[in-house]
Amino acid sequence: MEFMSIALALLIMIFLHEIIHLIVCWILRVRIEALLITWFGIAFFLRDEDVVYSRLKLALTSLSPLILSLPIFMGGMISLISSLNLFASLGDIALFLTFISRSPEERIKLSRGIKTRMRKHAIYLLNF
Repeated sequence: MEFMSIALALLIMIFLHEIIHLIVCWILRVRIEALLITWFGIAFFLRDEDVVYSRLKLALTSLSPLILSLPIFMGGMISLISSLNLFASLGDIALFLTFISRSPEERIKLSRGIKTRMRKHAIYLLNF
């Protein structure tokens, strides 16, 4: 597969992945605190009080983009997008596993620490 096809698949995957996060946040009424772009990717900071007290909200907001990885064996561009999404979701999965085993108070403390560290590496930061 040529470079332009892979680049296009990557852009489509990033767009769809982040849109799914946003749609799920909108459905669950989880407020977005900030949009952050770093060299590692795009992140949305969620309002801690909207998410840390509910394991279901935490799971859905973190893991919902994995649905893009379901058609991984369809072949062609769709398979490439699904594969890239599966790789990109590793960060979401790692954060989910880090947060889910902690109490809500520990989740807030951890979240604030992560947000502080990520802000230092921001190329672009938009607070809402």
